[in-house]
Amino acid sequence: MSEGHPTPSGELAPEHWLRRRLNRWFGFSQEVTPTVYARDGFSLMLLKYACEAIIVGVLLGRFFSPLHFLIPSVILRAEVFEADRLSPTLMGLLIICWGLWSLPFLWIAVSMSARRAWDAGLSAWLGIMVLLPLVNLGVMCFLCLAPRRAGNRRLQDFHLAGTVGGKRTRLTDALCGILLAQVVGIPIFFMSVYWLSDYGLALFMAAPFLMGAISVYVFNRGRLYGVMESLGVALAALAGGAVLLLMAALEGVICILMAAPLMVPVVLIGGLFGLLVVAGTPGRRFEPFVLLSLVLPIAVGVDRMQWRAAERVVESAVIVDAAPETVWENVVSFPDLAPPSEWLFRLGIAAPMAARIEGRGVGAIRYCEFTTGEFVEPITVWDAPRRLAFDVTAQPHPMYELSPFGHIHPPHLDNGLECLRGEFRLIRLTDGRTRLEGRTWYRTQMVPAMYWSAWCDLIIHRVHHRVLEHVKTLSERDGK
Repeated sequence: MSEGHPTPSGELAPEHWLRRRLNRWFGFSQEVTPTVYARDGFSLMLLKYACEAIIVGVLLGRFFSPLHFLIPSVILRAEVFEADRLSPTLMGLLIICWGLWSLPFLWIAVSMSARRAWDAGLSAWLGIMVLLPLVNLGVMCFLCLAPRRAGNRRLQDFHLAGTVGGKRTRLTDALCGILLAQVVGIPIFFMSVYWLSDYGLALFMAAPFLMGAISVYVFNRGRLYGVMESLGVALAALAGGAVLLLMAALEGVICILMAAPLMVPVVLIGGLFGLLVVAGTPGRRFEPFVLLSLVLPIAVGVDRMQWRAAERVVESAVIVDAAPETVWENVVSFPDLAPPSEWLFRLGIAAPMAARIEGRGVGAIRYCEFTTGEFVEPITVWDAPRRLAFDVTAQPHPMYELSPFGHIHPPHLDNGLECLRGEFRLIRLTDGRTRLEGRTWYRTQMVPAMYWSAWCDLIIHRVHHRVLEHVKTLSERDGK
């Protein structure tokens, strides 16, 4: 039986039914009618929401409402993804799996939207608009209703491994794509970081997607190369932008490496989208640069509309073989720690080194020394030997950036991670030991908050671990 042929009952065999839909969702050339777009889009959206609601309910014990799903604002998502039931490691793993799970749906959305726009006689670049929160709902409704264009030329079909032209032509096309991607990416960086002071949707999502799409579009605009070659050009465009920022002392190695897991999948999907657009846009039309003038202001505007830094808390604990009275004195202040040996701190992340206090009781000032400077912590609760709580009124930079030019100061060092307050709780156990808990409340000014909060949770947890283990060692030695 050939692909797509019905069974004697008139129904497609299950394997043919699935093959046709996978080709429609992940392919490049199959047409998408209004009925198909509405039916498949709604069904996949419902499937994705149902799976995510179950995961959030089971693992986090929270209700993942349709509002959380349709409007992925910083605040709404932060209300759901709090790490009070999962350790920072498990929460980070959940966020990584969530991102990987979302990537196929992201491609299906932009791919089917581009082909639906082409089917309606519109520019395939319109598919980019489905990446913008809030705006995407209106665009998808419009594409569901837009009529087909009679006599519309079919999308070009091409083989994944096809290559045309000599090495010199291929290299020239690749360099043109990479260079034109910088014309898009670098201005977005300056606009987001230095003009708007915003590490958000435009910088981490719109920029890599457009860089991937434009580099591949330009690479393939005169002839169709292979998919793997095209994706290589997209990655080279992103890497070229990172090198330019590094060599201009605008960013450091640590920030670039931390952003890479977020931006690499996005630039690859952008590259596939650029290849799709080539199949439906012959010639040397540069619609992406026209659409760019619409996408970026909308992306930044959506960032501003939904933006408000969400507060999160990270908790860590150790069991100390000493009484709370002994542990308390080492919590209030402690002598210098040994130089950090963990890879995270050796790369430049701020590490705690010592703590001292001026005064006793509420109103005393605790100073916590880090490798990058000093935290100033006015005491707000002094309940010896049970609870010590404090605000944070001043804090040092969270890291030293690695750069060929020594210490540099990108803006995210000032507002990327803001510690708000903290506390230590000492719980007397029945066997005379003490459960020592440390908590830090913070907020991050970077979007997507789910991704950057996973990094912040990891860093704060390692800071907690270093301090708590030091207090544990001192207290067990003093308690002997």
